[in-house]
Amino acid sequence: MTDRAILFAEWFGVGPAAARVCSTLYEAQGAVVPFPALMAAGRQGRNGLNLSIKRLRAAMDPGSIGNVHGRGFYMTEIGLADCHAALRDAFARACEAAAVRASGRNAA
Repeated sequence: MTDRAILFAEWFGVGPAAARVCSTLYEAQGAVVPFPALMAAGRQGRNGLNLSIKRLRAAMDPGSIGNVHGRGFYMTEIGLADCHAALRDAFARACEAAAVRASGRNAA
């Protein structure tokens, strides 16, 4: 999994397949992602993709993932904002960890 997918798995409390689907939808920035591309991203078939979407919709803010019948899914502005929150939190935690490491080196 990519770092972003791992982050989304932790933030939203979903498994690896759903996290990869979430990351793929996020990367598309609101564009429709066709079913085959999402199935490849999640490394799953259509039933697995539907389950991943169901889990993401349950974990994310309401209205985060939309669909275009017969074409695919997309992440709405609500979903993008939810993902941005996850990324901001991860960045803040990384900065805090770096500051702690740096202060430990300065004290020595």
